[in-house]
Amino acid sequence: MNEKVYNYRITINTNTHPLGIILDYIANSLHINNYAVRKKCRKRELVYARQLYCYFATKWTTYSLDFIAQLIQKDHSTVIYSQKRIVDLLSIKDSITVDYLHMHEITINELLKKAS
Repeated sequence: MNEKVYNYRITINTNTHPLGIILDYIANSLHINNYAVRKKCRKRELVYARQLYCYFATKWTTYSLDFIAQLIQKDHSTVIYSQKRIVDLLSIKDSITVDYLHMHEITINELLKKAS
């Protein structure tokens, strides 16, 4: 039996590591505890926060899908699905949703530039 074991105990500095900056920003902007985003829970606001994290992490970093997923205790397929969900939201072309995601994108981009 071949089983893939994921190391979910990744520790990163949220002040300097790009994935930590993205996760911390999303948790703070949605008024959610950073730990709550990473725990196993299917509450809508936590799922949405994880989806935003996956979308921006794949868009603004070069880390593998597995590494991005490990920070939120998921696997790479969750990252792929999350990307698609956010892209689907953007394709609706609801002006509020597009403006909201665009605002997050600008802020995350600025935070990542400051950290590097």
